[in-house]
Amino acid sequence: MKQLIGIILFWPIFFFGQKKVVGKVIGVGDVEGIHVFNQTLQNYTITNSNGGFEIPIKVNDTVVFSAIKYELKTVILTKENINDAFLEVLLTEKTNQLDAVHIGSKLTGNLEKDIANIKTIIPIELGTTDSFRGLAEDKNARPLGVKTIKNETTPSFEGADFIGLIKTIGALFPEKEKKHVPKVIPLKFTRNTLMIYYGDDLFKNQLNIPKTDEERFIQFSEFDVKIEAALIKRNKFELLNRIIELSTQFKLPK
Repeated sequence: MKQLIGIILFWPIFFFGQKKVVGKVIGVGDVEGIHVFNQTLQNYTITNSNGGFEIPIKVNDTVVFSAIKYELKTVILTKENINDAFLEVLLTEKTNQLDAVHIGSKLTGNLEKDIANIKTIIPIELGTTDSFRGLAEDKNARPLGVKTIKNETTPSFEGADFIGLIKTIGALFPEKEKKHVPKVIPLKFTRNTLMIYYGDDLFKNQLNIPKTDEERFIQFSEFDVKIEAALIKRNKFELLNRIIELSTQFKLPK
């Protein structure tokens, strides 16, 4: 009974702590269909043709904005955002410029300096027998069970019981007891489950994929490395962001 009373008293505090905020996304290009995801409350919406959106929030919620042509934007809500009941977000356009890649030493144009800067690898003699080294010493004069290398003597382990030695060493360091790690059940990647996660209009309105191509898109995407990682981590936002990227590749002319 006390627990029930506690829940009844706490519920209004939790409920009224949330508030719907109206927002607007600003960008250099099209701002329609941008994904707005409240990671804290697991709420999700998309912007309209003017970049406007409305989503439930509370203080310290993390809201992420994602679109193909813009950089990922993360906003942590403050009391001011809650009081204003309005959120304006500026997105930065993605750039596809690649950094220059230099392989090996950079050339200066000065032949003498360039030759001096080039690093070479000196081969190391490994496992070479005496006959190849050209040693003239009398092998019969060596003590039994001793090999001579650079005037230093090391005992030979020929015939040693290595298996017994390894078992003995292993007994000195017993294996630590393995801790039980609870198994995490990954998200599912099917047409129906994606529509449960992100809404019935996911394929038609958000991804612009015809109904006849929905199953073909699932087959196209299901073995993607980033898709599999997001499913294992149960991260719905990463999963959605990768689905959007793959939908663009899927719709490219062949």
